[in-house]
Amino acid sequence: MCTRTNTKTSTLMAAYAGYADSVGMPEPTSIHLRPEDLELDIHPRVQAYTDPVAVLSSLLLWTRNLHGITGTWRRTTGESLHISITGRLNSGVRVTVYDGIDYQAAAGLVYLEPEQSESVALDELSFLAAELHGTPAA
Repeated sequence: MCTRTNTKTSTLMAAYAGYADSVGMPEPTSIHLRPEDLELDIHPRVQAYTDPVAVLSSLLLWTRNLHGITGTWRRTTGESLHISITGRLNSGVRVTVYDGIDYQAAAGLVYLEPEQSESVALDELSFLAAELHGTPAA
């Protein structure tokens, strides 16, 4: 029986618990702990591609307490737009939050070839969500 409590895994579990409480979001679909790198991957999975505004809003809310944020979006051959946002908690733990929407929902606003990816900023995701909602971004 292992009684060691100061492990990278327990550090990640504690980091996730504090982070989840701070953002106040519903329980995600999956959480992947990568102790060797002190990293968390979080998949919120809101309404399974059916509401792109809800998906984008969820990603933005899940990342609101991260620092040093970078983002990427990628169009798949299956016509999805995969979005991942990575940042750090104050503790130094790296967090990646990811989800996807139907690429056709963003047609005319996002221009990517199949399997093409590019960097995306949070303000671009906010703009996309506002445009899809029908509310022009400020």
